[in-house]
Amino acid sequence: MSEKWLLCRIAKGMFSDETAITYSWPGSRETSVFVPSQFVRKDDGDTGRVKVLVFSKGPQTWAVLPNENREEVLVRAADIS
Repeated sequence: MSEKWLLCRIAKGMFSDETAITYSWPGSRETSVFVPSQFVRKDDGDTGRVKVLVFSKGPQTWAVLPNENREEVLVRAADIS
């Protein structure tokens, strides 16, 4: 696994030290979670990047989100930097 930044939509979290992020998977699935603000970089408007761990399963690229449950999401290579 390697650390990368995942492009996502961001919003204020419930607490001052967290941020709500939403990632739209390839296809029609979407994941929204709260993550510690230290893992988020804000871009313009409501977009930003969240620090994730990236790994491959066959031809697919997956990311582990830095939320409490460490959810895994299928990602597009273009959304990773």
